[in-house]
Amino acid sequence: YGYTFWAPTMIRDALQAGNTTRGVITGGIASVAAGVMLAVGASSDRKGERFVHASACAVVAALGCVSAALLPHPLARVAGLALVSVGVHAFYIPFWCVPTALLRGTAAAAGIALVGALGHVGGFVGPYVVGLLTDTTGGTGGALLGLGCLSLGAAALCLVLRRHAGVRYRQVSLARGTDAVSA
Repeated sequence: YGYTFWAPTMIRDALQAGNTTRGVITGGIASVAAGVMLAVGASSDRKGERFVHASACAVVAALGCVSAALLPHPLARVAGLALVSVGVHAFYIPFWCVPTALLRGTAAAAGIALVGALGHVGGFVGPYVVGLLTDTTGGTGGALLGLGCLSLGAAALCLVLRRHAGVRYRQVSLARGTDAVSA
């Protein structure tokens, strides 16, 4: 949400663009992100692998944050912002499959509710923190680097959860008397 609320301002600052140009650029980035969402969802379904797909998308978002924060050329910064949008939006598709891969029954429902609630808190806190860091540091670089670190943390967490889900899957399969291949 920090990116979503601040992207038009970051594009304005990078390109010195007017409202219409910012709207077209932001809309074009969102259109590309929608296409990538579909591709990631199809790949994740085809391969049955949610955790690695989610992790890879979070890494793309982190690379975009770092690029937008550190690259000197305005078009490179906007390309970095595009990577942020693509990575974050594509992340949603496999990520929302994770709670049901880890939990069953009412625990899965509670897990999904917890993820949704934390997401809404992030929707409130994220834009505020980005604005606070932007004001404190005098630019968006610090805020973007912070978002990049959080994205890398999400990528690592997805891989840790993958291992946990693999152990759980093997235990359930062994209890049923079937051979299981690691998830």
